[in-house]
Amino acid sequence: MGTEYSAKKNLSSSIYLIYRKIRFLKRRGTLFRKKPLEKPALIKKSPQGTFRGKIYRLYRTLRFLIHAGKLLRKKPPDKPTLIKKSPRGTFRGKIYRLYRTLRFLIRTGKLFRRSHNVKKGHDRPDLKIVFRKFRYLFKRRKLWSAFYDRIKKLIRTKFAFLGSREYLIILINSTAFFLLAYLFVYLITNVSVIIAAISFNIDSVLYYYDIDFLIRGSEWVPDAVKVVYTTGPFVSLILAILAIIIYVNVAEETWTFRLFILWVFCHSFIHFFGEFLMGNLLGKGFGYVIMYLFFQDTPKMVLTLLDFMIILFTGLGLTRLFLFSGNIYLNKLDKSNRMPFVLSQLFLPFLIGTGIILLIKLPKISSLEIGVDFSMVILLMPVIFRARVSQDLFLEEERKRIKPFWILLIAALILPVLFRIILGIGVRI
Repeated sequence: MGTEYSAKKNLSSSIYLIYRKIRFLKRRGTLFRKKPLEKPALIKKSPQGTFRGKIYRLYRTLRFLIHAGKLLRKKPPDKPTLIKKSPRGTFRGKIYRLYRTLRFLIRTGKLFRRSHNVKKGHDRPDLKIVFRKFRYLFKRRKLWSAFYDRIKKLIRTKFAFLGSREYLIILINSTAFFLLAYLFVYLITNVSVIIAAISFNIDSVLYYYDIDFLIRGSEWVPDAVKVVYTTGPFVSLILAILAIIIYVNVAEETWTFRLFILWVFCHSFIHFFGEFLMGNLLGKGFGYVIMYLFFQDTPKMVLTLLDFMIILFTGLGLTRLFLFSGNIYLNKLDKSNRMPFVLSQLFLPFLIGTGIILLIKLPKISSLEIGVDFSMVILLMPVIFRARVSQDLFLEEERKRIKPFWILLIAALILPVLFRIILGIGVRI
C-alpha cells in the first residue's frame, strides 16, 4: 500500500517537472529552436510625448506666467510689416491735405471771400482783445453809441418800411389783435381747466400767471393729473381747429375780424403743440401727463421731434392763408411789398405782443410760459421764408385805404390792464 502511494507521488512530481521545463522553453522561445530570439531594442519615449509629460509642461507654463504677471494679459499680435506709401498718394493723405487747406482758409478768412488784406494772427481775436475793446468804448462813453449805430444801420437797411405810415398802422393793428386773441385763448383754456378740476373736487384760484390748485401734492391721483393737465391743451386744439375752419371759409373776405380769427388759431395751436413740446422738455404742465404715463426717454424724444415737425410743416402749409390776410389793406402782394407786409403783419406783432405779455406777467412768469410763447416762432418762420419766393397775389380791385381801428386799439389798451389788476387779486372758482 505504501509502495503504491510512493510510486504515484514520484510520477506526479516528474510530470510537474516536465511541465515546468516545457513552460520555460516556451517562454524563452527555445521549445522548437536551439537559440532564443533576440528582443528588439526598445526606444525610450520622451516624457514630453506622454500624457504625464504634457500635464507637467502645462504646469510649468502656468507657473511661469503667474510669476511673470502675464497670465491675464493679452499678448499683442505681431503686426505685419507694412510697405510705407507716400502720404500724398493715399486716401487718408488726401483727406488730411483737404482738412489742412480748409483750416487755412477759415483762419485767414478766405473760405467764402477772396480777401488778401487779412493779416495772419488777427483773424480770430481772443476774449482779451474783445474785453479791451468793450472797456475802451465804456471809458470813452461810446459803448451805447457803437451799438446804436449798428442798430440804426440795421433798421435803415432791413426795416426801412417802418418809416411808412401804412406799414406802421398795419403793425399797430395786428399787435392789438395779437393781444386780444391771447387774452381770449388764455381765459377759455384756463376756465376749462378749472371746470375739469372741479369734477375732482379740487378748488382753484385763477391768476394772471397761472392756476393755483388748492390741494396738497400728495393728494393728487393719476386720473386727476391726466384729466386736469390735458384739458387746457385739448380745448386749445379744438379751438384751433374751429378757428382755421372759419378762417378758410372767409379767407377771401375783407373783414377786419378775420385777423383776430387768424391770431386765435395761432395762439390755440401753440397752446397745444407748443405746450406739448416745452412741457415734455421742461417736465412741467403737459409734461406731468407724459411722466404719469411712464414714457421712457426714447419715446419722449420721438414725441418731441414729431411735435416740432408738426408745427414746422403747419407753418409751411398755411403760408398762402396767412398771405390772404393782406386783402384787408392791400390790392396786391408782389415782390415790392410782400416782405414788408409779412413782417409788419405777422413777425413784428408777434415779437412786440409777446414782449408785452411777458411784461404783464412779471415777476411771476414761469419758464414754461416763456417757452410756449416763443415757440410760435417755429410756426411763423416757415411763413416768412416761403413768402420770399411765393408768387404775386392779386387780392382786390377796389383801392384800399389803410387806417387804424380805434375801437380795437382802445380795447387792446384797457383789457390787458384789467386782466393784470383783476387776476392779480385772483378769482376763486
